[in-house]
Amino acid sequence: MQFEKVAQHYQQMDLATMPVIDYTLRLLAQCVKYTQLYREADGVERKKLCRKAQNRLFELMAVVDHDQPESKRLFQSYVYLNQQFVMLSLKRDIARSEAVEIAINEMIEAWLTVKKKRKIATDCI
Repeated sequence: MQFEKVAQHYQQMDLATMPVIDYTLRLLAQCVKYTQLYREADGVERKKLCRKAQNRLFELMAVVDHDQPESKRLFQSYVYLNQQFVMLSLKRDIARSEAVEIAINEMIEAWLTVKKKRKIATDCI
């Protein structure tokens, strides 16, 4: 029991001190995982997985810095993905789940590129 409290506290501290890019990548990776599990699940479980992915997207929407010029497009991308999970929940379309997974993986690749560029920039300073 004590171990569970310690582990939970560690996870909370890890998230609180994690860089935003890493947090974003973690949430997007969870969305990919839920999308993959969606294809193997039954109807009730599929809805739960869609809801979990939507919750991760809501977290991403909440951390968008709306003062930055690219923020509007990023926010719209998250809204689009959220709408795709709504459609998955309603229509149970495996092909759509594959397309959603591809879109999320493309977003992950873009974030990894940003992270790499930031690391190069800070290494040069």
